Amino acid sequence: MRHSDYTLESANVCHRTETVLRVLFLPRTKWKRFVLGLDDGLKEQPEINSKLRFVLDEYLRTIDHRLRSIEPLGDPSQREALQRRWRQIRAMVESCVESLR
Repeated sequence: MRHSDYTLESANVCHRTETVLRVLFLPRTKWKRFVLGLDDGLKEQPEINSKLRFVLDEYLRTIDHRLRSIEPLGDPSQREALQRRWRQIRAMVESCVESLR
């Protein structure tokens, strides 16, 4: 799944997403070393994975809301297409969350 240049695959997220999580949740010195390639970030990875799981769990709730909001749409073919796509997105997010456990 791709939104702008931030990518989510079934088993991982892109480097940009990793960087944003580190900027948001780690001290400046730690994330800066990661960005500069001076630190592989393995020591902080469990914390980053935990934060990512939280963000993805929130996204799963958003997806569920979207799926419920599609149900009353009038055109069955449009409804089915939207539901199918949101279910695909949900499966991908769930797979990524599972890989972080």
